Order: sequence, then C-alpha cells, then structure tokens
Amino acid sequence: MTPVSAVNAANQIAVNYEEDFGRMPDQAGLQYWENVAAQNPNMTLTELNNAIMGGAQGSDMAAEGAMLAKGGTPSGIPASIPTNAAQLGNPTQLNVGPYQTVQGQLANIDDPNSPLMQQARAHALEQANASGLANSSMAITAGDAAAYNAALPIAEQDANTYENAAATNANTANQFAIANQTAQNTLTGQQLNAETSIQDALTAANTSIATNAASNQTQQAIATLQAQTNAMIQSSSSVANAGANYQSALNTIAQLNTDAQGKYNLELSAYNAYVQAVQTITASSHVPDVSNLLQFNQTDPSAGTVAGTGTDTGTGTTRLIRR
Repeated sequence: MTPVSAVNAANQIAVNYEEDFGRMPDQAGLQYWENVAAQNPNMTLTELNNAIMGGAQGSDMAAEGAMLAKGGTPSGIPASIPTNAAQLGNPTQLNVGPYQTVQGQLANIDDPNSPLMQQARAHALEQANASGLANSSMAITAGDAAAYNAALPIAEQDANTYENAAATNANTANQFAIANQTAQNTLTGQQLNAETSIQDALTAANTSIATNAASNQTQQAIATLQAQTNAMIQSSSSVANAGANYQSALNTIAQLNTDAQGKYNLELSAYNAYVQAVQTITASSHVPDVSNLLQFNQTDPSAGTVAGTGTDTGTGTTRLIRR
C-alpha cells in the first residue's frame, strides 16, 4: 500500500477532507495532519484518511454520517463494501473549554493580579507583620514561590484533560460508526464479515493514532510548564536571597564602631544595591517586581530629614526621596 511519504501530504489531506466532509481543510487542521504525516512517514494513505475520519467533530461528523447514510464511500474503505448504513443518531462530544486547559489555568496563575497571587502576597505580608520583619519583600517572594509551585500539578491535570477528551471523542466516533455499519438491513453474511473486519481495523488505527498524538502533546505541555515553573521558583529564590543579604548587611553595619553619618551612608548604599538586585532579577523573569514596596526610612544626620522611597512616575523605577 502507498505510504504517505510517497505523495504530497497537503494535497492528499485536501482530497480526504473534500471526499469525507465536503469541504477544504482549515489552516489549523491542515497543519495538524501534515505534522502527523511527517512524524509517521510509513503511514499508508488509507491509515491517514482513517485517522482524519476518526478525529471528525461537529459538522464534519454530521457530514460524514450523512454521506454514509446516502451510500457514499469514504476514501479509506474499499468501494466493493456497501456502506448504506441506517443513521442511528449523533454522538456526544466532550468539548474542552479555555479554563480546562494548561494555557488558561497558567495565564490566571501567572497574572500578578490573579486572586491566587494576591492571596499569597497578602498572607505573606500578614506573616511578615506578625514576625516584626522590616523587609516585606522576603515574605512576598515566598508567597509567589508557593503559588508557582502550585501551578505545575494544576497544569498536569489540565493537560490530561486534552488526552482524555481526545480518547473520548475517538472512542465515540468509532462506536458511532460501528453502530451505523451494523444497522445495515441488506448485507449478506460475507459482506457483514468484511465490513466488521474493516471497521475493527479503523477502530484500532484511529485509537492508536489519536492516543499517541494526545500523549505527545501532553508530554510537551508538561515539559514546558516544568521548565517555566523551575525558572520562576529560581527567580523568587534569588529575590529572597537578595533580601536576606540586605538584612545581613544592616546587622553588620549596626555593629560597626562609626558615627551616625557613616552608618547612614552605608545603610543607604546597601539599600540601593538591594533595590537594584531585585529590579535586575524580576526584569528577566515572571516574578512580579516588588522593588516599589521596599522602604528605607532612616534619618540623614547631615540634613535632619527622613529619607524614604517612592516610584518615579516618569521611569517607573524606585528611587530615594526626602521627606
């Protein structure tokens, strides 16, 4: 039998769509089946068409059923086998919504303004206040890290939704086709045996291809999310380490035998280094920039004023201000 690698895959897919569904494939469908053909060069033309038929949904499945009911012959079934099956009904499809997917869930979790991120940040701030910590960014990044850790199992479960939906749809389509073929009223014993053998082969091929494709998509989605989650956790840890280093520097400065002006200058220098480190880390990661939450409230002995921090509305960066 002719392998798909021996023909132009795009043209063959277009022919199958026209014969099976009465339309040309859309761009997404064409690209998907071209990828399947490229990954399975030894697949025969019949197996490719069987896979396309097995993945039919919505109006395509209705068109396929109508063709069978009128005695039409799909390109994957020999013309010598009658296909004038009685139409029994439309199969139920399991549709996956955006909030059941990896992309939808990750977008909600990754958003700094999402309920999960806001709740984690609020809880971290409450813990910081209860502990009397001056630096609230350590608690904030710890809360963000916990939220990102929770993203992976959610993503894995959602990715499995795709696999389960594909398997359910393939099984529904196969059972629907078997029921229609079995309902024929005029088949002889030999014709019925031939039809059953062909349908069994279709079922095995469609189920195998659909399951393999769904499994590959699931594994790729999980690997991508694992890498993204690891990167976000590493960035959160780096911000927390910067906060710990800043606190350590303040403790060291407090023990120095120097005047108040000298300590103030050292503390200000340590603070500016801390802000710069946080901005550098968050600029290249998915961790929210918390530098605008950092505070430096020390009295400048030479000026007699209290120095604080604020956000420059022109540049969006944190800088020292006088109060």
